[in-house]
Parts: sequence; structure tokens; C-alpha cells
Amino acid sequence: MIVLHGGFLPSLPPSSVSGFFLWGEGDFVLSPEVRQHPRGVSFDTLEAALRAEGVPLGPPTGGSRVRRRRLRLVVPAWPMRPVPSSPAIRDGGDYSAEGKPELLPFEVDSLFIAAHHTTDVLLNLPELLRVQSKDLLPGDDVDYWSEVARWTFDLLLRRRIAPTVDDVPRWRPVVSDPHERERFERFANAMPAASRTASLADALPESGDAVRFPTASFLLRAFLDEVIDSSARDFIRMVVPAERRRPGHGEESQLVASLAAPRDAVAAEPPSTDLLTRFRDWSLPLLEPLPEGALRLAMRLHSPEVTADPIPVWTLRYHLESTEDPTLELPAAEIWGAADSTLRRFGRRFTNPQETLLARLGQVAPLSAPIKRSLDERHPSSVELSLEEAHRFLVDEAPLLAEAGV
Repeated sequence: MIVLHGGFLPSLPPSSVSGFFLWGEGDFVLSPEVRQHPRGVSFDTLEAALRAEGVPLGPPTGGSRVRRRRLRLVVPAWPMRPVPSSPAIRDGGDYSAEGKPELLPFEVDSLFIAAHHTTDVLLNLPELLRVQSKDLLPGDDVDYWSEVARWTFDLLLRRRIAPTVDDVPRWRPVVSDPHERERFERFANAMPAASRTASLADALPESGDAVRFPTASFLLRAFLDEVIDSSARDFIRMVVPAERRRPGHGEESQLVASLAAPRDAVAAEPPSTDLLTRFRDWSLPLLEPLPEGALRLAMRLHSPEVTADPIPVWTLRYHLESTEDPTLELPAAEIWGAADSTLRRFGRRFTNPQETLLARLGQVAPLSAPIKRSLDERHPSSVELSLEEAHRFLVDEAPLLAEAGV
């Protein structure tokens, strides 16, 4: 018996790899590799089991819809013994394990599904396995992502999508009306916690950095953005004849044609900045503006750099972050460097971030002398602290700032 699991890996620095993945949990087999998941099944075993059940993975060679990647997952485990996700794969060792489980990282073999085939694979996967399979059992996370895929497909069918621009032209879901926002929030709240812990096995945080898992809302939005962009392009190429998709001579025509090209296609000539700005301004009202009230002040204390200066200097840097998704940050330096009164991230518009930053800093300045000192500058983005000030900040001021919503 293999319990099938799935999740979405967003593109986060330093890696650009992203996509939906599947991995299998089977019998306990202790591996000589310390971090190898003892229940994780191999690439070959997983792919063979999926093909045997008729899961549409494409031909094994020359057109396969899957890529093989090693992933690191954080799961509940006793020492060297992950807690099985289903009673169907428990054995005697699980019942005799001593101590309290804790979260530990393990590596697994996984299959990444091409973005424009993700809905094909996920839409009926749980039902397919439950009706005819004796060897594959869908996990709760596969059930969850199958329902998200149904919503994604529903958005595509109802044309609840719009073109916009980040670095390049792309399609995004329109979830700005109350009904779609409620669905988004319900899906984000229902996301299994295990879906947020995946990373590439060879992607390690920088020295001294803590592992930061993406929020459910960030992960859900990243899934919708990637799958809808790829699927919309694929649908257009299937429905619109090639001769009607050929770009004309004007740059507007070339930009429109790029929205039907594969995601990894490179434009012969990038659109001008002016055209991208006009296109973005046209599409933003269709998408999801972010109100000022959904931004909060955040700050990060950085330790001194190694220099010849005998007096260490700590740096407290400011940024604004979304109250819905703390991983979505606007550094203060970028806010002050913006040419106009708006900044954009992931198809969302942040209005008047300069005023918001100053207002938030002014509200908490009485709680911290260094923050109050930084307001003497016209564009405060950070403040330097002595060793004594850094200690006072961490011990006395940080708890007060946290209570104030920082």
C-alpha cells in the first residue's frame, strides 16, 4: 500500500523551481541515509504505480509531463521514525515508539507535474484511486489540492481571469468579488499544515537564517497564479488557430501574442516600459487592490558586519508587510525609492506606502528611542544601534512593539 501525497512548491529565492508535486508514503524501510524518509517510495516505484492506475502522466519518454526532484519535508516523527499519515501503513514499530513526536526534516523522491497539466492530473485523482486502486490511497493533502484544482478549473471556465504584468505579461485569477474572496479564505484556512513545509532538498537557508515556511494564503495564491497562467496559455493555443496568434508589427500586438505563447518562451523584443505600465494600469482594477489598512509595520534587527571597526553597530531595518501574508514584504528602501505613490506585488497594488510607513513609525516611536531618532531623517528606512541599544531593544522594546502590532 502506498499513500499518495501532494503539494505545491512556490518559486522562492534562491531557487526558481516551482510546481505541483506528488510523493508516496509506503512501508517502513530504514535507509543508511540519515535524512531519507524511511517510508518514502522511489521515483520509479511512484511513477509506475501512478501509470498503472491510468493517471495521465504522458508517455514515459519524449513527452512526459513529470520531472523528478528530491524534496525536503518537515513532518511529525519520533527519532528516525516519521508518524504514518494513515492507519493503513502502520506497523508494530509505530505502536511501540516511545516519546513525544516532534517536527523533523526528511527527504523524499517526488514527481513534479507540468503546470498546464496539473488540473488534468488532479481533477479526478482521488475518485480514480478510490474506485479502482488497491495499491494507491490518496492522502488528505491530495484530496485538498484536488478541490483547489476544481476551483481553478471553474475560474478558467467562467473566464474569471485577466492579463496583467509582473516582470512579463501573464494571466492571473480574478478573485476580487466577495464570493471568490470567501472561497479563497476558506481554502487557505483548510490547507493541511504539511503542504507548507516542502523545499528542494539541496536548497538550504543562508547561514544563521531560520527556516521560514510560506503562509497558506501565499501558497494558495502562488498555485492559482502558476496553474491559471499556464492553463490559459494552453487553452488559447488549442482553440485559437496559429495564424490568428501570430504577432503583428506593433509592440501592442506582440504583447497580446505573448499571452498565448508557452510560459518559458522568450520574446524576440521585450515590450517597452511605457507599454507595460499602461497595460498594468489597465488590468489592475480587474484584479485585487490591497487597501492601506492591510499593511502593517515590521522590522528586522541585523547583527554587525565583520569590519575593522572595534565598535559593533547593529542595524534595525524597517519594512511593511501584508496582514494576510507576512511573506509579502515591502522594504522601506524600496518604498522611498518608488517613482509614484503605488507599489505592486503579485498583481496587487499597495497604495500610498510612504504615508503608511511614516504613520506606522510615528505610532510606535514613543516605545523605542532609536525608532524615534530615525524619524529625524526625511526617508527613514533603518536605524543604527549600539550594543547597549540592541540589548535594550531585544529585552524591553521588542515585546512592547509586538503588543502594538509590529
